[in-house]
Amino acid sequence: MARAWSLIRRDALWKGAFDSEEACANEVVGLSLRQAQRLAQLGATLERHPAIDEAIRHGLSPRHAERLGRVVGGGMVRDWLAVAERVGRLELDRALDDPSSERLAAYSEAIALATSAGGPGVRVALPHPPLPPAGQLVRGSTDLLAAARWWLETVHLPSRTGFSRVKERDDWRCANPECGRQTLRIEAHHLVMRSEGGSDDPANGIATCRVCHLRGLHGGRLTAVAIAVEGHDAILWSWPDGRRVLSFRATASGAPGTPLSRTVRGSRFTARVNEPSFTAPPESQP
Repeated sequence: MARAWSLIRRDALWKGAFDSEEACANEVVGLSLRQAQRLAQLGATLERHPAIDEAIRHGLSPRHAERLGRVVGGGMVRDWLAVAERVGRLELDRALDDPSSERLAAYSEAIALATSAGGPGVRVALPHPPLPPAGQLVRGSTDLLAAARWWLETVHLPSRTGFSRVKERDDWRCANPECGRQTLRIEAHHLVMRSEGGSDDPANGIATCRVCHLRGLHGGRLTAVAIAVEGHDAILWSWPDGRRVLSFRATASGAPGTPLSRTVRGSRFTARVNEPSFTAPPESQP
């Protein structure tokens, strides 16, 4: 449809069949001007990059296809499509926030490590920098500014101690690579349960939202196992239907060894699982 709209749009506007692009979009395809413009951008992307066109036929979402064509240089499109095949949709969104060659190399290395550790069916996720805080306008009296300045200069909240440091370390964000919810009601999960000898050291914990923690990890719908892959610390997330994501942590302990956590078994699983961005066509698979 994107390609067809690109042709219709150019032809109709060139011949003067409609007074405006908006009128053409409303009459021909029943879309608003903004929707039609996005469709035209996708059509232009497919014309420039046939590989993206082929990827859409194998499951890549049009939204990700348009974004790939917009932010990725032509010489790296196929490399990023290879990454898209091995990450979930949410992870691909994060990856395209920084489509640099360095980031691409990091994903390529992570994919190679995940393949060697668990086979080609294991998806990957990388650590991402914290999002900058969003600015907010506050209406108030002139005294409010002085009070806020006094608060910042005078009041010093005590540093967090114990296992709760996990929440602050993980920026109050759920570590599940297919969730990533950020909330002050985040919870800390022991990778090795204390009943099994696990400690309250932050290295033995991850931050998770309440749903992923209670219904997922403790409800048998999700498993998080800490492992080391060639010296890189990672969490292997698994669902009972066989899907797995290897999420690399921000730091490496340099102590490769056996998994650190028990496996939580369960017969149920949530619908919020790591779906691949798309499946590569057979001819492009090794």
